[in-house]
Amino acid sequence: MQHHDFVNFSELWATTNDVSANGKVLSPSAMSIVFDDLTDYPLDWVKKALSIHRKQNKFAPTVADIVEIITSKQPKHPSADEAWVKVLMAMDERVTVVLTTVMQAARSETMAAWDVKNTNPMRMAFRSVYERLVSFQPPIVWEVSLGHDASGRASVINAAVDQGLLPEHKHLELPTPVVVQKLLNGIRLATENGKIVNPSEKSKQMLDQLKNNTFLKTTKTENDQVSDGIAQREADCLAFEQKRAEQLAAIQAKAAS
Repeated sequence: MQHHDFVNFSELWATTNDVSANGKVLSPSAMSIVFDDLTDYPLDWVKKALSIHRKQNKFAPTVADIVEIITSKQPKHPSADEAWVKVLMAMDERVTVVLTTVMQAARSETMAAWDVKNTNPMRMAFRSVYERLVSFQPPIVWEVSLGHDASGRASVINAAVDQGLLPEHKHLELPTPVVVQKLLNGIRLATENGKIVNPSEKSKQMLDQLKNNTFLKTTKTENDQVSDGIAQREADCLAFEQKRAEQLAAIQAKAAS
């Protein structure tokens, strides 16, 4: 909670005391202490916890009651062993893995101990750091660590969405790697000894390939608009390169004449 939540919180806490069997009117200083003790939690969480308490307990709540309700309802951080398995997978740069921010922080702090032939030193250090970070009860935030192998990305991300680890908008078929670079490489192939060879025809062929999704791996799903937007940006990029190549060809032709 933030300082501006104090008034709303005070009203919620006072109302809960009013409807409780042994409810009391707290002094301003006592209310401030209760508020400070619960500032680690969003106001909505506290509000829901107070509602649960009123339904389950006829007595006025304490800070400990509310904290217990909140922590019991929140998802738990994966264990250190579970976290280590994911981090170990992520050490292979080809593999896409979904990690929490705490896992990533613990990995960064212990990377100096990494040895591909003997992972035990880093594993022990990681467990210690991870458990220390989790003890502070940080929020659980899952993020994607993209691997170089594009073919394995979509299945991992979609599975994480299905498990509720990632938001729904992440649920899409990712395009194959860096189309722009492939297109630019194609432009460069249309040169010999530094001179442009029929750039217009080469660019036209690549534009046709792009429109036919030769370079993009697309699936007709609810995310077609995203894929179409990517294809359009790539086409615009190639069109720009085509125009620049034609201008360069004209300059070379003029210089040769």
